[in-house]
Formats: sequence, C-alpha cells, structure tokens
Amino acid sequence: LGQLPIGKQVRVLEGAVSAERVPRPNVLSDSEREDDYPSLCVAPNDVLWCVWQSYTDGAEQLYVASSGVDGWAVPELVPGIRGDIYKSACAWVDGRLWIVWAQFTDDDWDLHAVSLAGKRWSEPIALTSGKGADVEPALAANGSTAVLVWQSTRGTHSDIRCRTLTGKVWGDAQFVTEAEGNDWFPQVTLATDG
Repeated sequence: LGQLPIGKQVRVLEGAVSAERVPRPNVLSDSEREDDYPSLCVAPNDVLWCVWQSYTDGAEQLYVASSGVDGWAVPELVPGIRGDIYKSACAWVDGRLWIVWAQFTDDDWDLHAVSLAGKRWSEPIALTSGKGADVEPALAANGSTAVLVWQSTRGTHSDIRCRTLTGKVWGDAQFVTEAEGNDWFPQVTLATDG
C-alpha cells in the first residue's frame, strides 16, 4: 500500500476491489481540553487557517492554527476571549484573518469579531445586540469583501440575517429571510466575481 500514490485509486481483481491512499489526518488540538466546532479558511497565499473553541477550567476560549510547508503551526490562543462560546467562523479579508463567534453575555447570545493582521490581534467588537439569540455564524470572503450570515431569533421566531464586511468596515445587519416559519443553520459562499 505504501507504493500507492496519494489520491489515485487503483482497481484490482477485475475492478471488484479498489484501493486508494489518503493523507494522514493532522491533530491540531490536544487532549488537555475539550475542543469543538472547527472552522477552516484559506488565505490568499494558500495557507489554511483553522479556528475552534476549547473548553477548560469552566469556560471556552478560541484557538487558531495555520498550515505551512512544514505542517501545522502550534495552536495560538486568541487573546481576550473567554466565556460561553458557541461556534465560530473565519475568513481572510483584505490581508486580515477575521474570526466571528457567538458568545453568551448579559443573558443573551450575540456575535463578536476579532481580526489578526500580521501578528497583531484587534480588540473584539460586538456585531449584534438586542434581546434574542444570534448564533450559527457562517462567513465567506473574496478579496476585500466578506459576507457574514447567522441565525437570529427574536421571541420564538428565527430568521437569517447578514452583514457585509468591506475592508475593515462592517455594514448594517439585513434580513435574508423573513418567512413565517423558522429559518436555521445558514451557509454562505461568494463567487469569484463577488
């Protein structure tokens, strides 16, 4: 099997059996914490970035790691973020890694964001406010523009909302759906032409 090239399927016994060698998985987190909900994005230089939440000592924090020619870097704690966190998303916009996550503060779930430029982290900012749960962030980018979508619950009704990031400026929240039924678990992608 070691002679099989990665990603190439080989059939034997008149096609009744096939074999394919696949890359080994990389372990990014350690067993000292409970790690959940990874999100992956690609920088313009084709470096992969992964962000996830990690539970230890009664609270969650965010960690990030990047891939390189020598494999994955040692995970880095995103500074200043600790508490009840639920899911995160990441994207590269205008030379910055942006991370968005849901966090429970003041009896409410809201979305927050932080960015990394070079080796310098920005201060976290609130992206949502108001009574009601804002969760399930999904983020997609193309160059200097990103679109964030999320599940926004007001009362007993959930809709999908979005905000656009251009450079370093977040636009106002807009409704994607306003149906009578509940809308959950949004995803987003951008075409190459924006």
